[in-house]
Amino acid sequence: LTERVAARAAWLHDRGIRPRDPVAVYATSAADVLLNYAALTWLGAIPALMNANMPGDVAVLFIQRLRASAVLADEAHRRLLEGQDLGGALMLPEVSQTGTGDPAKAPPHYRHHADDPVAITHSSGTTRVPAAVVHSHASLFAAIRRIRLTQARPYRRTRELSVLPAAHTAGIITLNQALCNRYELAFLSNQGGPFERSGEAVLDAIERWRPTGVFG
Repeated sequence: LTERVAARAAWLHDRGIRPRDPVAVYATSAADVLLNYAALTWLGAIPALMNANMPGDVAVLFIQRLRASAVLADEAHRRLLEGQDLGGALMLPEVSQTGTGDPAKAPPHYRHHADDPVAITHSSGTTRVPAAVVHSHASLFAAIRRIRLTQARPYRRTRELSVLPAAHTAGIITLNQALCNRYELAFLSNQGGPFERSGEAVLDAIERWRPTGVFG
């Protein structure tokens, strides 16, 4: 995992991403969202995670209001943003290319302080322009640290399945909790389709992954 994140951090750094740069991430795959979230955090940039179901016109307004330095999007979402005024944000190459960086060239980890902004999340954005929420290192990580230090941890192997949206505060918290406690974690990129939720898809994932718990 560290090598995959380092590759993305190196790729982003080579393209001018620096500490405190807000970078919008607009993609369907949970891996694309969360690996690039971690890479941007590595650099001290501020990942702004966007709901993959957000309509293109709403996404454009969100990016403009965010005053994003850059946008990372998969091919489907790049088409929604093509030719639009992104308020000066740089449209980076297709998001899957971030994994082609050289891990050895990743800069040192950015050292976060308690009040540093570390992520921007939002209300859904599927019905109106979403309201953005800026999270600090302390506010986003404090609850995870408390859970880790105060609750008993299982001694056996722990495998968690998350059916929460990756591009959401809950997605970040779930990832951080798994990393802190060294759980194995599988994320569903969607729950049966980009615009619907399917209980069958969740049940199928449970049967295949055999988790000890499910976040939903």
